[in-house]
Amino acid sequence: MDPIPSRAARAAYVVVTVLFWITVVAAAAVVAHRLFGLLQDSSVLSVPASVSVEDVGLPDRFEIAGALPVTVDLVEPSLEQRAIATVPPLAWSVLTLAGLWLLRGVTRSAATGEPFRPSNVRRLRWLGAIFLVGVPLAAIVDGIFTNLLFSSDVWTGGPLPAGGIDTGFPVVISGPAILAAVSLLALAEVFAYGARLREDVDATI
Repeated sequence: MDPIPSRAARAAYVVVTVLFWITVVAAAAVVAHRLFGLLQDSSVLSVPASVSVEDVGLPDRFEIAGALPVTVDLVEPSLEQRAIATVPPLAWSVLTLAGLWLLRGVTRSAATGEPFRPSNVRRLRWLGAIFLVGVPLAAIVDGIFTNLLFSSDVWTGGPLPAGGIDTGFPVVISGPAILAAVSLLALAEVFAYGARLREDVDATI
């Protein structure tokens, strides 16, 4: 019997493909923004950071819980500073594109009516690895290079706030990422079982 793909599978493939290319364009724009000053004054580099703030007036019963997110404008950044600032978004972009590319492969085979393939088992396992290992690694890279940008060897933007830039070790344990990894790895085993059943059926025909 010829495989009959569903409309939902075809729609999922189209959506994932569109998201993949949107991410490619967005990642290229962010890298160009950080590295060459695209879409902003090229003499200013704006990067996200967080500062340790203690003396901030807040209403009663409000307390400061952690660092305050800020945007830092670095005037006349050097190429070294631009390169360092480019690494964090590049790491997250590569991780996102890898995940979308693998998911695109799964939805493409589902769109043709043949989802239970050994190749999809490998793709789902790689997706699980991305959430289990890739997300913490990207968070570590983000923290290392953000801290490097504001280190005394690189920073040339004048005095920092009294509390300084928050340089604590980044949080690399993500509950949602672990849950996604476990779900994907379990789904990979379901697909592996389906692939074995299909091979058995094909062998008996």
